Amino acid sequence: MRLFVFLIFLLLQNSYAIDLKEAKELAGKNYPGLKLIEEKIKESSLSIKRAQRERLGEVDLTGTYTSYNRNYMLTPMSHLPGPLNPPPFDSRKATYGVSVKVPLYLGGVISKKVEVEKVKKELLKNSLKGARWQVELNTATVFLKALSLKERERAFEEYLKSLERLYESTRAGVEAGKLAEVDLLKVGYSIKEAKARIKELKENYGALLVALETLTGRKVRTLQPPQTPYRPRTWKLEELYRELLKNNSQVKTAREKVRLSRTEKELTRAKYGVRVTLSGLLTRNYGFDSGENEAYGYLGLNVSIPIFTGGRKGLELLEKESEVRQALYEKDERERELKRELAEVVATLNWLQERIEADREKLKLAKEVERIEELKYISGKGDINHLLLAKAQRYQSQAELRSSYYDWLAALERLKALLEVKDEQ
Repeated sequence: MRLFVFLIFLLLQNSYAIDLKEAKELAGKNYPGLKLIEEKIKESSLSIKRAQRERLGEVDLTGTYTSYNRNYMLTPMSHLPGPLNPPPFDSRKATYGVSVKVPLYLGGVISKKVEVEKVKKELLKNSLKGARWQVELNTATVFLKALSLKERERAFEEYLKSLERLYESTRAGVEAGKLAEVDLLKVGYSIKEAKARIKELKENYGALLVALETLTGRKVRTLQPPQTPYRPRTWKLEELYRELLKNNSQVKTAREKVRLSRTEKELTRAKYGVRVTLSGLLTRNYGFDSGENEAYGYLGLNVSIPIFTGGRKGLELLEKESEVRQALYEKDERERELKRELAEVVATLNWLQERIEADREKLKLAKEVERIEELKYISGKGDINHLLLAKAQRYQSQAELRSSYYDWLAALERLKALLEVKDEQ
């Protein structure tokens, strides 16, 4: 029975445990903002089909009822009237039939509309890809920040245990009359400070777990540390920037906006071109006075060439040219901003690598200082303030070294998101 309960508990714990890869995948799959863009892509696909089917024209069923103040011919006169075959006259009539309108040539308007909708869909796809990378980056940042806090918490718990041991040995020294009672009070105060710091770290850690739940859509209790080894390297900005321009969705989106503005300009030009349409009508007219029910129809070819628009064509084209320039400026601005972000990430990675090496040396020194101060205090030649300071610096250095690794991983995740690669090359 106990084994069964233990297995159930283990399964429940695992159901709440999550690693970095799984967290990013869940966020990329479940985040509502991404689903919203996916729906917009589906809508865009329908817009493309709708634009394409404008070539098929339109067929309408028609029906009207008309009442006149005098009698009119039921249908247009198609033969000379005679005494034996007079045309029907009616003051009330009903008309019903079918009308057809088919565009044969509209100056390229339909093809340009289709192209515009396709570019808009490509824009949405790039936006979705970029948004997914951003959501995954946010998830990774929160995940690694939580682990960094957990490492600090662990270091302070070790610090607390060390202080508690020091408290016991100091109390024994006070009872033996070898140490001052004020030393015991100072150690006790340091213990309270350490407990308060641990409480703060626990609360912040819990808040980050809630943030992860909002991103992943899943209950989270335990985080599994990543197994990515620390491998320092030299990061070259220009090489990374070339890769960014090739892969980054924001750059692609900016380029597609330029393409969209140019296509819309061509669509505007096409709107003022030659138009050829085929129209037809087959209908029957029923006269309520004569009782006649006569059919008539027509088939027509219409050619339209705009020769005067009041200057609207030129003004619209100038507006579209301005939109093209704006899109080009936005693309250039986006590329420059991304280069600045990339430079910041590269600088962060480089100085973090230096800091990690410095923290390692700092921890070695802090441990040695702590050991010496503890020996001096036990022998009666040291001061409790020096020992407490040495212990605080030792565990602070330990916490900084452990959290520096997660800071480095977070910067690496940011670099991957900018380059849009799953692993650094």
